[in-house]
Amino acid sequence: FILGHPYETKKTIKDTIKFAKNLDPTYAEFSIMTPFPGTELYQMIRRQEGGLKLKVKDWGKFAHYGNVVTELNGIPTEDLVKFQKHAFREFYLRPKKILGYLKTMDLRVAMKTAYAFVKSNL
Repeated sequence: FILGHPYETKKTIKDTIKFAKNLDPTYAEFSIMTPFPGTELYQMIRRQEGGLKLKVKDWGKFAHYGNVVTELNGIPTEDLVKFQKHAFREFYLRPKKILGYLKTMDLRVAMKTAYAFVKSNL
């Protein structure tokens, strides 16, 4: 699931998280949209369409997870990152998900996974 699309609002982000939970895939990834140079999305930003502004000009920073390269009108970059972490917590910290994973993992793997999740999302 991608957060931070052109014309995105706080409501549409919440709708995306709700949709992910209703769809209930085994795993979900919540990424913040990155307009890679050479794409139509990148050209939209250069034309100042969609409420997005480019914050970074160093292409090397475009591929790093957690490195937001755009600003969205009405949603500060810091809030986009908070929404991303919130999406992971909302999706994965449901009792149904936790029990489902515990049933299929051995305890050592479950503990390592839980530790990594908490470390990266809190």
